[in-house]
Amino acid sequence: MPRPLSRTLPTLLALATSACVEAVAPRDAAVDTVNARDGASAIDSASNDSGTSSNDGSADVLTHAMDVANDSATDAALALDVTSATDAARTDAADPCLGRAFGDRCGDGLACDGRGACAIRRPCALESAGRWLYPDGAARRLLETVFAYGRYYNFWINPDGSYTPLNPGGNTTASVDRWRGVGQACSTADPCSFDSFNLWASGGDPAIIETVLRGGRYFTYSSAAGYRLVDSGLLEGVVRWSRAANGPCADQLEGECRFQTRSLVMDWGASQLAREEITAQGRRWVFDGAGRPVPSVPLGQRLDSVARYAANDGLGPCIVGAPCRFDAHFHDPTTGDEFVVARGRLFVWASDAENTRRFASGYGNELHTFGRYASGPCRVTR
Repeated sequence: MPRPLSRTLPTLLALATSACVEAVAPRDAAVDTVNARDGASAIDSASNDSGTSSNDGSADVLTHAMDVANDSATDAALALDVTSATDAARTDAADPCLGRAFGDRCGDGLACDGRGACAIRRPCALESAGRWLYPDGAARRLLETVFAYGRYYNFWINPDGSYTPLNPGGNTTASVDRWRGVGQACSTADPCSFDSFNLWASGGDPAIIETVLRGGRYFTYSSAAGYRLVDSGLLEGVVRWSRAANGPCADQLEGECRFQTRSLVMDWGASQLAREEITAQGRRWVFDGAGRPVPSVPLGQRLDSVARYAANDGLGPCIVGAPCRFDAHFHDPTTGDEFVVARGRLFVWASDAENTRRFASGYGNELHTFGRYASGPCRVTR
């Protein structure tokens, strides 16, 4: 029998730098576990460095991101409204992005891409997102981390429901030392986009584990190793995800397995994983904390067959006549509410038995209508 997962959440100040969850499972060899060995570990939403410091585990990267934001007038300027008259008025036909910040408008339907180029503004979409609880002294604070267009953004979620950006304008994922380099999650040049990002913090060894999914591979980083890479491999190499197990890699070409989202639902009271949810090719797979399929959810269930995800006359994340795709999928650890980003919109459901739509949370609204996204990941879109 697999042993139940049960670990104590640490009170490490360093956790303030992360947004995390690890898909952890029992250590019985008969059960596919979510741990550092098979790559189903979790990810640090890391607040990282600006590229000038080494993230070796000795520095609080979240605090560093705050310092960078406070010290940089450029970063502070990025928090301005995307429709600012200053942006609209600036024109320089020769080099419209010279000295301009990431997201600044440089023409009709155009925005600076942060590398000096004036590019077409795209519909706003996220690559990954999550909410995490972490110890802050005797308390725990709620953090939301968003990845989009090769950048990451951290937001405190305050008790009154407001959001405080920790790194206005975001930082590039490729600027985080431990993610950058040959064999790392960001082995290619900037921009570096993640398919999924999760982080898990627990007692014992390791204390903090983060998992990045990118390009059909997983990358596991551990605080016990100085926040360095401890394992990586192909997604299809994880037993529960494999063809043999009828997992999310079953209908994908060998070496080409990709996930759209991976969500880790935590039982924070017991400091353990409750379940892992994966979406790929318009379908979903749900595993319990031991890495076993949840009997009530068929393996590879079509997303549009789930009542709350169905099109519902435009009120759901799926649309009629096309495979349903989630860009981000996560749960709030304080309320249990479920969040899905799809079609450039945010959908929220309460954790009650009816999965009630959270219209008060902006159910189905376009991403750019939310202040934290408008001044952050959506700044280069609308």
